Amino acid sequence: MPETPWNPNERIISKIRVLPDGKIILQEADSSSSPAYVFDENGKYLFVLSSMDLGLMSDICMKNGKYYAMTMPSDITSGSYQCLISEIDMTNGQILKGKELSEGIQPDTVVVTGDGMYVTSPQRISKIDVETGKLEELFDWNQTDVDRGILDR
Repeated sequence: MPETPWNPNERIISKIRVLPDGKIILQEADSSSSPAYVFDENGKYLFVLSSMDLGLMSDICMKNGKYYAMTMPSDITSGSYQCLISEIDMTNGQILKGKELSEGIQPDTVVVTGDGMYVTSPQRISKIDVETGKLEELFDWNQTDVDRGILDR
C-alpha cells in the first residue's frame, strides 16, 4: 500500500497516470479543482500538483525532459476561460504560468498521448506545440471530400 497524505479508505481515486520517468499521479476526480497527488515509482508520496491561479485540465505529457499540461484559470469569477499550456515543475509540483492557446479550444477536445497533445475540431486535427502553445495542422477533414462525379468520366 503506497504512503498517502490522507486515509486511503476516505478517498476514491478516479484517475491514475504513470509518467515516463516512473512517477505516478493519482487524482480524485477529472476536474480542475481536484488535487493531483504525485508519488515516486516506489509509491512514496512526493507532493501535490498545485497553483493558486491555475487548475489542471488534462493529462500530462513530456517534451525535452519537461512536463506540460493544459490548464485554465481556477478563479471562475475572473471571467477568463482561456486554455493555457503550462509547464509543471516536477521537483516541487508547482504549475507554472502558461502560454495561451487558440481561442475556442476546450479541454474535452484535447487528447494527450505519449508523444504530445492533440486537438480535434470539426475541421481538423492539430498537434499542440507544448513549448510555444501554437497549433500545427496535421489533417484537414475537408481535404477528404471526393467529388464522385470525376470518377464517372
